[in-house]
Amino acid sequence: MPDRRSTEDLMSPHPTAGLRVPAALRRCAAGELLGHLVISLLFFVFIAGRGAPADLLAGLVPCVLVLAAVHGRLWRNLHLNRGPGAAAIRSRIGAANRLTLLRGLLIGLMAGFVFSGPLGQYPDAAAWTWWPGCLYLLAGLLDGLDGYWARRGGSSTRLGQELDLHTDALGMLAACIVAVGTQRLPSYYLSAGVGFYVFRFGLWYRRRQGYWNRPAGPRTFARLVAGVQMGFVGIAMLPLFAYNVIHALAPLFLMPLIAGFVWDWMIARGELSETTIRFGQRMLRTLVTKIPPLLRVGLLVSGGFFVRGMPVAPPLSTALLMGLGLMVVSGLAGRTAALVLSLALAYQASVAGPTPFLMMTLAGAAVLIMTGTGDVSLWRPEDAFIFR
Repeated sequence: MPDRRSTEDLMSPHPTAGLRVPAALRRCAAGELLGHLVISLLFFVFIAGRGAPADLLAGLVPCVLVLAAVHGRLWRNLHLNRGPGAAAIRSRIGAANRLTLLRGLLIGLMAGFVFSGPLGQYPDAAAWTWWPGCLYLLAGLLDGLDGYWARRGGSSTRLGQELDLHTDALGMLAACIVAVGTQRLPSYYLSAGVGFYVFRFGLWYRRRQGYWNRPAGPRTFARLVAGVQMGFVGIAMLPLFAYNVIHALAPLFLMPLIAGFVWDWMIARGELSETTIRFGQRMLRTLVTKIPPLLRVGLLVSGGFFVRGMPVAPPLSTALLMGLGLMVVSGLAGRTAALVLSLALAYQASVAGPTPFLMMTLAGAAVLIMTGTGDVSLWRPEDAFIFR
């Protein structure tokens, strides 16, 4: 997912705009595009020959459109391929930017499944129905690796920032279209994909009208919500879980994202004073530290009633569910445990059918993925990694 804080900066003029782009860099960019087009053609021919619908070859059209958007952004911004303070444009794309382009390729291949029809659910799903979710989850795992690689190797460039931002945004838009088109997510979830573009259009329109857009400033929780959003959409496309289970969880993941866009828009318009912004930030910190312990107590109660009402031979081991639940309740690697518990409970609800206490426990675990387990937790290693 894109980092909205960078949009103003990335749209501003840059002193390298008039410099001559090295011919070697242009050849390298053209070679990347040609290679991705060949891989895309071979991929869809391979999939069509392995039990996928015959008209899946039509997926080449949205795939090529995604590649055109990604590589078009690359081509237009080759003049930004220089390090901080450097005077010359680099003649190589670099490993980090190649990773970002690889993410664009994976997103393009995923977009090709928009015409594939409804994706199945366990246990009768065909092998090809796993591809969209797996492709997007792999692209999500690579997100951040390109930036880490660039920082570690000292090869950070303005081109990399621009490419990463728009690849994230395009990936979420394409993933939402595929998930809705294949009936894995409700139609209103398209708002998660178009939200970034609506926000940027609003900023652009305000500038055209002569207004100044106030920057939102760094917000780690917004990046966390964006990352969780990518994970949820990718998992939703996997044919593991029933439609009604995924649709019931969709609002829990969508609302924080939309609320973040609304908050940033109010800041950009200058509707919030510095005092109000600081108060909102303090309230958010309080919510993610004080409310999760109450959620953990509620999860303990609802989980207890759920386990008590489980059938004699459940699809999943009772000991596994109880162990994960106790990790979440005690705050022992709570985010990780909440993620695994959510997947296990969603699978349980898909196979054995949802019950009120099961869905309450699942909803509580899903919320704790985003908030963490808060105060009075035994061990929170994920928080140190996320908020570093």
